[in-house]
Order: sequence, then structure tokens, then C-alpha cells
Amino acid sequence: MGLTAAERQKRYKEKLKQNAEKYEEYKKKKRENYHKKKRLVKDLTPKERYNARVIWKLRKKNVKQRKQNLNRVLDITPPSSPSLIQEPLNEDVNLPGIDAAPLPPGPKDKPNKKAQGKKKIRRDRSKLHRDNLRLKEQVEKLKRECEKYRKRCQRNGIKKIKTRKVDAKTKYQQLSTAMKASYQRMKTLKEKRILKNIMEEVEGPEKPGIIEESLGITYKLRTLMKVKVSATKLKKIVEAFFLRDDVSRATAGKKETCTIDGQKIQKRFLLDNMKILFKTFKQENPGVKCLFLFYQEQTTLCCECASLQWT
Repeated sequence: MGLTAAERQKRYKEKLKQNAEKYEEYKKKKRENYHKKKRLVKDLTPKERYNARVIWKLRKKNVKQRKQNLNRVLDITPPSSPSLIQEPLNEDVNLPGIDAAPLPPGPKDKPNKKAQGKKKIRRDRSKLHRDNLRLKEQVEKLKRECEKYRKRCQRNGIKKIKTRKVDAKTKYQQLSTAMKASYQRMKTLKEKRILKNIMEEVEGPEKPGIIEESLGITYKLRTLMKVKVSATKLKKIVEAFFLRDDVSRATAGKKETCTIDGQKIQKRFLLDNMKILFKTFKQENPGVKCLFLFYQEQTTLCCECASLQWT
């Protein structure tokens, strides 16, 4: 019967150990191969690191269990008797083994596990008490630091509030000076128009004077700054205005519809006269330049598209 793989490997190693040079070379090669393939904990992925730590804990637990089992067996097993077969039995010969052999431990000589447990409990309680005191000191320290920084932030906030109070006249002069300097630095007409459009929110008869003073304009300013709107955009604005519920209302009948481009649209009725609605439109869109004729024309087109009808 032939040898197994394990037996062949064992015979090969025994033969290799007889040659010191080859055996050292073999160990060196094995060592290099091990260092080449080994991976440190920092090189492992989180999952591999977790699996490795579980394996290490189980190994450590098994080693500890084996030691405990061995100690338990040694505690139970009595010591062996000395061998006196080869020694002569003379009266003058002292047999230290017989006198010095310790007796097996009795029930009173065994360690008191209850006392050991109480001692461990006292030790753990003392440690918890020390940890509790240390944590309380850290909490008090953090509270003091938190209160210190809160007061500091509060004092800084009060200072900022005091410095923010500026006279309205001074504020207006500084803002006017800054806008005037910015307007003078602008080179393109588009940039200047953007700055002018900011002044549209100013209302009242003093509007031209404020604009001229703020921007440093010497020429006469136009009374109204109109926003240029294309005809397509204006048409959409007028159409959206007439489709509002406060300008027109939808009919209640289910069949009072008309089909435009394959889409059914409900018919609507205007709630007021055209001129009154035009005034409302101008009040809501002061920056949009729109004449009544164009408005009326777009309204007619809107009526054809959205089925508007006059009541």
C-alpha cells in the first residue's frame, strides 16, 4: 500500500532537516512567502476585520477554557506516591517523599469562592465610584466652559447691536454715495439700466429727485421707466389676465365647450366692461407698455382661443 500525502510530506521534511543549508533556505523561503502574503489589521476591510476579531475572541476563549479545565483536573488529582523499588530498605535511610508528601486538600482547605466573589464585588463598586466621580468633574468643567462661551457670545452680540444703530440721514448719505460711485464706474448701458430699474420701487413726486441725487445724473430723467415686453409675451400676459376668476367666470354647463386643436375648453363670460378691465390691467402692470387698441385686439384673439364671451 502506498504512502499517503501526509506521510510523504513528513518524510520529506525529515530528510530536509538532515541538510542544514537546504533546511535554512527552506525556512527563509517560507518566511518571505509569509511576509509577502500577510495582511495587517489596517489593510483589512471592515467586514474582514470584524470576522478576524470574532475568530480571535473565540480562540482566546478556547485557550482560557482549556487552562481552566487543566487546573480543575490538577486540583482534583492527588499527588503520586514516591517510587521505592530500586532503593534499599534500610532503617537509617530517610524517606523524605513519605513524610513530605502533602495530603490532598480537604473541604476546609479549599479557597472560599464566596469570599472571593464579595471581594470582587467590592473592587468593582470602588472602580465604579471612582469613575462616577471623574465623570462628574468632567461634566462640571464642561458646564463652566459652556457658560463662559455663552456669556462671551452674549456680550459680543450686545456690542454688535449697539454698533448697528445708525442715523437714517447718515445711512441715506452713505448709500447714495456708494450707488453714485458704482453708477459712474459702469461703462455699458445695460449695467446702468439694471441699476436704474432698482429705483422703480420708489414712489411719489420726489422720485426723480431721489434718483438723480442717488445716481448723480445731471440730465433730465424720464417720468416713467417702462419695461420692454415683446408682443408674444404681452399676449400671454393679457391672456392670463382674462382667464383669471376675478375677471371672467366659467360656464356651468357640461356641454358648453368648444374644441380647439383637438382639446376641449370650457366657455367663459367676462364679469365687467372692457374699459374698466383695461384700467385694472394697467394698475396691476404699470411697467408694461400696452395701448387699448392692442389690448382690445389681443382680447378678441383671447376670446377666440379661450371661448370668452361678453355678458
